[in-house]
Amino acid sequence: PPPPPPSEFEISQKISFSKFCENAGYPVPYEPQIGMLDFAMNHEEPRLLLGARGYGKSDYVTVLGVAYDIYLNGVNTTNLIISKSKTRNTAMIEEIANALQANGVELEKSNASCVRVKGLVGKDHSAEVLTIKSSFRGRHPYRILMDDPVTEEDVSPAMRKTVKRKYDEAYKLCKNIL
Repeated sequence: PPPPPPSEFEISQKISFSKFCENAGYPVPYEPQIGMLDFAMNHEEPRLLLGARGYGKSDYVTVLGVAYDIYLNGVNTTNLIISKSKTRNTAMIEEIANALQANGVELEKSNASCVRVKGLVGKDHSAEVLTIKSSFRGRHPYRILMDDPVTEEDVSPAMRKTVKRKYDEAYKLCKNIL
């Protein structure tokens, strides 16, 4: 059986998201970024986060938000991140691993596609990144984050159709999708 979730006492002993970001070498988040994090991480129904470029959606939700979730919940959480580019995915997972290590989280595995905390049971990783063209089958994460799966450069109806089909595939795996 999986380990029990952390107690209120254990969670109260953890550092704040702001301090977590600072330890990871990022600027302290401002209030709208903390609001985005709350919206992304503290709900379980499908949701869409829209914001202007440069607002910190990828840094403070996808990277630091996932890392903070792992920091708080350890072996009791799994996250799947989906984006367009393998290069971008590698950079995101490296930043997640760096943020975790900067905050004292012990990792069992860290490579270009996943991060796994020590003691996690099961085949899903603490955080895993895939491109939009990957197969998602066989995975059962607690949360899926789709980070810019389609952008304004993607004017092709075929690409937009692919992204919609992949969203539907991801939704079948997990309703907790952003």
